[in-house]
Formats: sequence, C-alpha cells, structure tokens
Amino acid sequence: MKLGDKLEKALFVLFIVLFPVQLGKHFWPTSAFIGGLRVDYLSPTIYVSDVLLLLLLVVSAAKTDWHRIKINISRKFGVIGVLACAFIVWNIIGSGRPSTAIYVWLRYIEAAGLLLYVRRTKLQVKQLLTRILPIPILYSSLIALAQFLKGGSLGGMLYWLGERSFSLTTPGIATASLFGRLVIRPYATFPHPNALAGFMLIAGLIWMWGVGRGPAKTSQQLSGTRFIVMVMTAGTLMLTQSLSSIVTAVMVLALWARSALSGPSKGLAAVLVTAVLIGTLVALPPEPQSLSQRLVQAREAWLMLRAHPMQGVGLGNFIPNLLTKNNLYPASPFLYFQPVHNIYLLIASELGIIGALAFFWLITTALKQALGKKSKALVFALLGIFIIGIVDHYWSTLQQTRLLFAALLGLAFRKES
Repeated sequence: MKLGDKLEKALFVLFIVLFPVQLGKHFWPTSAFIGGLRVDYLSPTIYVSDVLLLLLLVVSAAKTDWHRIKINISRKFGVIGVLACAFIVWNIIGSGRPSTAIYVWLRYIEAAGLLLYVRRTKLQVKQLLTRILPIPILYSSLIALAQFLKGGSLGGMLYWLGERSFSLTTPGIATASLFGRLVIRPYATFPHPNALAGFMLIAGLIWMWGVGRGPAKTSQQLSGTRFIVMVMTAGTLMLTQSLSSIVTAVMVLALWARSALSGPSKGLAAVLVTAVLIGTLVALPPEPQSLSQRLVQAREAWLMLRAHPMQGVGLGNFIPNLLTKNNLYPASPFLYFQPVHNIYLLIASELGIIGALAFFWLITTALKQALGKKSKALVFALLGIFIIGIVDHYWSTLQQTRLLFAALLGLAFRKES
C-alpha cells in the first residue's frame, strides 16, 4: 500500500473513531447574539472533525491522478450547477443575517464533501466500518452510563472529547423522573441526549449493514460484537429517555419483523411491538409545555415559508427571524433559542420551496439506491433519520449527526453493493 493510501486510511479510521467528539473552538461575533444572549446555533465553530475531514479530503484529492480523469460536464449539469450557485447567493443576500447564512452554507458544503467522498473513495468502507464503528458506540455508551450514575458530567480528560460541564442543578439541563427521583439524561459528548440517542441508533444500524453485507465467516466471528453493540445501543436509548429515538427504534423493529417473519410469528411480533410502543408512550409522555412550544415553532416556520415561498428566510436564519419578529426569548429561552423541531419545516422555512424540493429529491433518491442494495439495515437507518426528522432538527443542525447523515447518504449512493 502506498504512503498516500495509508495516510488516507488512517485519517478515515480516526474520523470514524472521533465521530461523537464535539471539541471545537467557538467564536462569538455580534451575529451570534440575540437580545444580548449567546446562541450556540449561531456561533461559528471550528471542530476537530472539521480539521480531520479537511485533511482527509485534501489527501484524497492529492493522491488522485487528475490527468486520467475525463471531465465530461454536460450542458444540463452545468446549467444546474450555475442555478444552484445563483440560488445560494440569492438565499444569502435575502437573509436577515448574511454572515450566519454563509457559515451554515459552508457547513452544508462540508457535509456534501463527505457525502461525495464516501460515495467515491476506493477504501473498503464496509470493512472499515465493521471493524471501527463499535469503538465510538462503546465509549459513548460507557460515558453516558457513567454520567447517569454520577448525576452529571465526568470532567477530566473527557473535556478533550467535547464533554460539557453540567449537573442536576444546571439551568436548562435535560432531566427525567425515575421511580420518583430526578435523574440526568446523559449527554456523553453530544450537545443533547436526543442527539446521542439518534447517533447510537443510526450508527448501530450502519454497523449492522456492514456486518450483514460481509462474508458469512466474518459475520459469524462478529456475533459477540453484534450482541454488545445491540445491548449498548438499547441501553443508551433507555438512559437518554429520548422518546423520538425509542419510538423510531420500535418502528424499525416492527418493519424488520414484518419483512423477516411470516404466519403466526408475524402476528405475535406485531402485538409485542404495539405493546412496547404503547408502553413507551405511557412511560415517556411528551411534556405539554414542550409540545405547545414546538407547535408555536412549527406555525412560525409555516408563516416564514408563506412570506418567503421561493427564497426562504436564509439558511441558519430561523432563530433570528423567529425571536426578533415575535420577541419570544424572555419566555422560554431553552427551546425558543433552537430551530423548529422538524428538519422538513426547517429546510422549507430557510430555503423555500426550491430548497425543500431539492432535499426531497435527495432523500428519496438515496432511499431508492439503498433499496436497490437489498440491505434492510441501510434502508432502516435512512428511514430512522427521516422519522426522527419529523420531531427533531439535529440531523440538519448539529455537527456530529449532520456528518453521520451525510456519510449515510454517501453509503446509499455508493456503486458497490
């Protein structure tokens, strides 16, 4: 193996291992403040994952023999590219905070770069995922368990993985009631327990896809690891008490049972899944105040789309548009200082009908590609993101989950089965 190939492989492996890490340097320009308060979602940040991904793309580009690549851009493709660039400029110029729109567009371009890299790289992606992905799943689970038992952050060296300092008394921290006792919903190294739960669920499904598509001998050898990954994923979902991820996991289980079982077994599985789903909704009911505030956000997203149907309010400009227009921030900053909890409404409100249609084309095409590979785990991973995206925004707005989404799309578009 050549030096360039070894370096690319090492960077890709390190990128996978550090997927959950959110260590980064935040910057606080005036555009990141609303009403004198800092808003994390508006803060330009340079993450460790940015540096690793940039190095990975540079190494991949440097070892590519461009002289042997025939560049054949059709007129149709060229026109689409020009129109896309024109729309990006139009969206930025028309936004209330152009600097924020530029920053978030750079984030989307970064995700697109990862998507294209995963799709085109000559590395044995499935084999690498099979070997490496259990590492971030394992250490994220262990950190989450330790935080739950301690009732707060662990500190120490975990700071360098991006763990934030928190305890049960931290304002706005995610908590839950367990047998009448207030407990922490663990974050691990993620910005929120829901993002941790979503990562664990989708990363686990991607790993199952890699194992399922590998040689039978390899799959048998990894049966013990498969059990550990499943237990860790399920356990972390329970600790986070993330209703969206748990319900999605149950729905994925139902789809698997429907496709894998037959006769009385299918009926029994349907009854069990329904019972688990109802039990989950009873045990983890949504908070009325949170639900009402999310409905307010959804209504405002619809109003933004009506006011700016083609252009949107500008990428990354949902929060400033919502708060400055309605002066909502004194009432409930911890929810209103977030985007609308629906990636479809968020994209439609910020990018208009044009952006929404482009996103719809992307996800439906990716799903068709995944179905063509005849891999249930890959299809279920995509469906999991699409379902969670109905009630949460982190697949579009948070660094770790956005990059995981992009990598999953890249896997769906890879030509190899």
